Amino acid sequence: MNIYEKLKTQHKNFTNTTNQIIATEILNSARQGKFLKQKELSEKSFVSESTITKFSKSLGFSGYKELVFDLKKQNKLNEINEIGNMKNFLRDINDWLISKKDTIKLIATSIAAEKNVYIYSSYQFRIASNFIYELLLEGEITPIIFETQYIFMKNIKKKKQSINIILFGGLDTESLVDQVEFEMLENFKKEKSFLITSQFSEEKLKKFNFNTICLDINHDSASFLIRNIAIQMLFIEVLNELKKLSK
Repeated sequence: MNIYEKLKTQHKNFTNTTNQIIATEILNSARQGKFLKQKELSEKSFVSESTITKFSKSLGFSGYKELVFDLKKQNKLNEINEIGNMKNFLRDINDWLISKKDTIKLIATSIAAEKNVYIYSSYQFRIASNFIYELLLEGEITPIIFETQYIFMKNIKKKKQSINIILFGGLDTESLVDQVEFEMLENFKKEKSFLITSQFSEEKLKKFNFNTICLDINHDSASFLIRNIAIQMLFIEVLNELKKLSK
């Protein structure tokens, strides 16, 4: 059951009027492409912000922020399922990949030379990071993933000859910035580090002068879903290049 189905169930909830009102306000706003902040929703629903949190948890989320995140993701899924939009989306991604052709070859040749790959991922790109992991296994490379929620260890012992792939975007990136800044003293070589990021997030790591692949797709590249799909398609091309190099 996706988030819309859960909300529609609450919208028809005749035993809990409070949940019914909250769900109705969320649905009405989402249909207009608006995602209310927790305070706005509490005011419109005439309940406290803590009640909004309890409502979100009753639907299986950690809080209202995660509920909205899932709602936005489902919105994008619904958009991509429209045939016309899918055609435009695929065209825009293909044009973007063509523009990154030289960088794709550079990533592939770097990985082929070093074999050791470390993937650093902010929370927003966790889907893409796991996809890259599986792809590289197919290319007989065994990468290691460090995701934002697991980066607490400063003393990571890495192999000296390695490639760093940094997937960087979203709001919860501070711990990843901290890790990169620490490792610049020890393990990171900027010529062997590839930063994949949005135009908005790029500024936070720009000072390191990494090889940067900007997610500047001619589409709604601010979308969580679009970014993850673009990165996955980028690394499908990287794998194709790796296979050519192994022949």
